[in-house]
Amino acid sequence: EYLARTADIQPHMVHFIENHDEPRAAARLPLDQALAAGAIMATLPGANLIHHGQIEGKRVKIPVQLSRGPNETPNPLATAFYDRLYASFKKTSRYYGTWSIHECDNPGFISYDWHNDGEIVTFVANYTGMADRFSLPSGVSYMNLAHDDTPITTDASGGRAIVEMTPWQVSLLARSD
Repeated sequence: EYLARTADIQPHMVHFIENHDEPRAAARLPLDQALAAGAIMATLPGANLIHHGQIEGKRVKIPVQLSRGPNETPNPLATAFYDRLYASFKKTSRYYGTWSIHECDNPGFISYDWHNDGEIVTFVANYTGMADRFSLPSGVSYMNLAHDDTPITTDASGGRAIVEMTPWQVSLLARSD
């Protein structure tokens, strides 16, 4: 709802989920929820700020007065997630395209498109604590960029493409105009 209300000013906004004044996202949220929040933030239009150590899933908040912190082992799940996300998303329309939000039929989902030169990348996040489904327009072929395990089916009765998603799951889906 917030994204829909502010769609016209999103390109002028700054997005972040952690900074030097706040506890680390990986310390205050379950990992899957922190990663979903990070993916939403990283794929919105506007300036996206990633705090030092966020991609590695670091948990210890370091006061800005210190020039060093503890030697934390990176979380391999967080690192792999961000590596997949950025490898998939950098090939898309993020920096050159037009952004538009979807009106979701499920209030726990966040979804929007990036359009550029006939390519459309659809971002979908299940930002709920339970498995659920999300519908997209059918009649186009979707290719999952970030998660190979997201099944996309077509509902014969409604003619919609159905995306089944686990709690906090994020998917980038590519299609052509």
